[in-house]
Amino acid sequence: MAAAGAWLAVWGRQPVWVHLVTAAGMLGLLGALAAWTRGLGAGDVKLGAALGLGLGWPAALWAVTLGSLAGGAVAAGALALRRLGPRDALAFGPYLALGGLAALLLAVHAG
Repeated sequence: MAAAGAWLAVWGRQPVWVHLVTAAGMLGLLGALAAWTRGLGAGDVKLGAALGLGLGWPAALWAVTLGSLAGGAVAAGALALRRLGPRDALAFGPYLALGGLAALLLAVHAG
C-alpha cells in the first residue's frame, strides 16, 4: 500500500504539494480528534497522515470515511452481539488501513 501510495504521489495527477498539504491536514484533523475525544491513538494519527501523503486529496478523506464506516459497522455488530460493552475499546488502525486500501483501489481504478 505504501509503494502504491508513493507511486500516486510521484506520478499521479496531483502535484506533490497537494499530497503534503493533505498529510498536514490529516495530521491536524486526526490529532485534534485524538486530543478532544481520546478515542484515537498516536498510531491512528500517524497512519492518517501517511494516507494523506500517499493518497492526496480527496482520496485521504475517503479513506477516513470508509474506515470509520467499517469500524462503526463492526462496533455496532459487536455491541449487538454483546461481544463489546459500551465502554470497551476497539482498535481503529485496521479499519483506517482498510479504508485506505479501498480509497487507493478506487483512485487507481478511477484513473
